[in-house]
Amino acid sequence: MKIKLILCLLISIMFYGQCANLSEGFRYSYQIKIPLENESRIYGFKPTDFFYQNSYNNYIDSRIIDVYDNLVPFIILPIKSFKAVKVQETCQSKIIKLTKLKNNTIELIINVTDPSRIPDTLSIITKIKDFDKEISVYGGDSLETINNKVSSGRIFDFSSITNISNRKINLSNDKRYKFLKVIVNNFSEVIEGSTYEFISEERLKSNFSKIKKIHKTNTILKIDNIILTSMQERILANRSKIITYRSEILSNKRNNGSTEIVIETSKQPISKINFNTDNKNYSRSILIEGSNDNKKFNYIKRTEVSKLSIPHYKEKNESIKFQEFRYKFYKITIYDKNLAPLSFKDISLQGIEYQVRFITDDFSGAPKFFFGNNKAKRVSFNISNVLKNIEQNKVGITKIINKEEHIVKSSNSIFSKKIILYFLIVLVFLLLGYAIYAIIKNVDVDTGKNV
Repeated sequence: MKIKLILCLLISIMFYGQCANLSEGFRYSYQIKIPLENESRIYGFKPTDFFYQNSYNNYIDSRIIDVYDNLVPFIILPIKSFKAVKVQETCQSKIIKLTKLKNNTIELIINVTDPSRIPDTLSIITKIKDFDKEISVYGGDSLETINNKVSSGRIFDFSSITNISNRKINLSNDKRYKFLKVIVNNFSEVIEGSTYEFISEERLKSNFSKIKKIHKTNTILKIDNIILTSMQERILANRSKIITYRSEILSNKRNNGSTEIVIETSKQPISKINFNTDNKNYSRSILIEGSNDNKKFNYIKRTEVSKLSIPHYKEKNESIKFQEFRYKFYKITIYDKNLAPLSFKDISLQGIEYQVRFITDDFSGAPKFFFGNNKAKRVSFNISNVLKNIEQNKVGITKIINKEEHIVKSSNSIFSKKIILYFLIVLVFLLLGYAIYAIIKNVDVDTGKNV
């Protein structure tokens, strides 16, 4: 009888261990609402900032569990979209004549042979650096009638000093001309003295700067080619959707000729930082770093940002792209040196928008999305082959309710289960010891009677 009792207790312990809840140890969960009207087996929902904030970077602690305590296969993928974009396409053309005029100008005649596109941009191809030229463009249907002004502007290059240059002129594209005449003024920037150009940022007010031209050069512009392009609209499919994630500037301080800005996020997937400044003209070297504790920062990227606004030309380069990271903090170091600090209107962080996709045939109960488990081990599902051919519009979109539900597993509940398990184990050992003791005692008694 005692042996049977011990066996029953052992079976109970094994059954208790096997019946442990899969959601045990997860601190947070979302209820997933599946729309019954959809017939798709593939469903998806967007992760929230709260999920990013409280999950591992590799999503190792994420699970979807149905009402029957079964794991539901899922995968986290970028949301794809169809996007109309404008791209520059080359127009067929060739230079048929080049003439050097007496008034320090050159004249080029271009035959536009493209029958389908009207050029809207003219690009000067040259290896020359450190120049500043004025360009005028005229159009006509014959060599004798190239008198209609199409555009004018400036091309320049200051790349030996900073990363600011422009070799393009925008053209009005309201009419197709067979011939274009390009006149390059101040072809040779002859001036006595220096043979270089220098760009200096001069502070006038607290948040205003300008580019000041100190010297001209005697550079002669050698044109290798002129390329005409036309802006065309194209539809690009399966482009990852980029969104702006919520973030907050924690600090903005000066430190030994540089500006340090620390931004706090919810550990969303970030791959781009956009700046919006009040400054009119500037160029700065910038270092981007990331950290999860706001103490030790890791290198992400070093590059330059700039803005240029001068007569006939404007350029803005205030976005930085990099590999995707899920840091809690980002530090931006702007090397001002002896220049005025930049004045920021806004700094935004962007990244790919993701979707959690899962497979289910059961609509009788709503599954839950669990996350936040320090002891969770990686699980894998062989669903990539199923999902890779599923188009975005065939994925049923679900809702997650109780979005900010903070489910902390009751410490009393966990403690009680452990106590029960330990109690059963101790009880088994006690009963086992008692049984062994009784058997030994019976053997001694039997031996005494036989004597």
